[in-house]
Amino acid sequence: SRAAHQVRAAMQGVPETAQPLANVIRADTSLSQTDREYLIGFFASMGLSYTYELGGAFLQNYEQLLERYELSNGCATAGVKGAIFTLCQNQTVLGTLLEQSGAAGSSQGIVPAFGLIPQQMQGANYAASGVPWLLPAYGAATTESLPMHPQVQALAQQYGLSAKMTERLNTQMMLRFNTFDSDMAALLEALATARNPPGLLVTKIREMQYGTFIGKDQVIEDAAVEELTRKFKLDEQASTKLAQWVATRPQSRREDLAMMNLHLEYSNKPSSKVMQLLGKMFSAIGSKLPPPEFRGSRGGRGHSDHAPLASLSDRAAMSAEPYYR
Repeated sequence: SRAAHQVRAAMQGVPETAQPLANVIRADTSLSQTDREYLIGFFASMGLSYTYELGGAFLQNYEQLLERYELSNGCATAGVKGAIFTLCQNQTVLGTLLEQSGAAGSSQGIVPAFGLIPQQMQGANYAASGVPWLLPAYGAATTESLPMHPQVQALAQQYGLSAKMTERLNTQMMLRFNTFDSDMAALLEALATARNPPGLLVTKIREMQYGTFIGKDQVIEDAAVEELTRKFKLDEQASTKLAQWVATRPQSRREDLAMMNLHLEYSNKPSSKVMQLLGKMFSAIGSKLPPPEFRGSRGGRGHSDHAPLASLSDRAAMSAEPYYR
């Protein structure tokens, strides 16, 4: 089948450093051959780097990662889903991986195979030496922590972050080696206008943990945003920013789009209006997009509406209903 072919193709790209995990999966007789191939393909799709895939960050996000993988490789069976979670918490399996990676007798207690590989070091612009929270479960006594990234340290000093907050931010940023520069740029942009930088960082760290954080200039595909873009002829910058903002607010997405629709109906410069509104909202914590602050014609579009401002929230929902069901 097409899905099986894609899985086998992914398996061919398993790096040499990842073979121990692939071998463990192949030896699992509780899984069918198809499930074993699918499972290896899933891990191979992420590079099987051992940097953090088997750690806390992966366990917090593996369901979303699997959903994305399923889009092009077919749905995972219940056996595969169960095996992913079990594998990541199986001390015997991970102990085997540590032994095979040459961790036994390591004087520093840092496992080479769980460290950042050279390409990842370059992506993060700084070398991390390991992921310490994996080690205590396997008797590797160490107090090592991820090295402090210079850019994280500079940010912490600029905004007066506590040592604990700085460490939390550094951990998340060092795990995001592929998008480090984009993520750091997005953080600095949001913090520049934040009234409460530490409070905003708590929210941003949580977004990183749950996979909803959006880096600067990251392209997000959203059908509803594309509809607004066509309707109000938004430029590329405004459309991109709007899609990024909506992606960080899944709980209020429909309400946000509805209110944005109303704002743009009352604006004769829709793209500028989007950038003006989102410049404030990206640095706000849990804030709702407010209604337009004026009455009158809808941006010279040939409409006239003098409805009381108190009813604008209701009208926003009704006007946007066809687009955001």
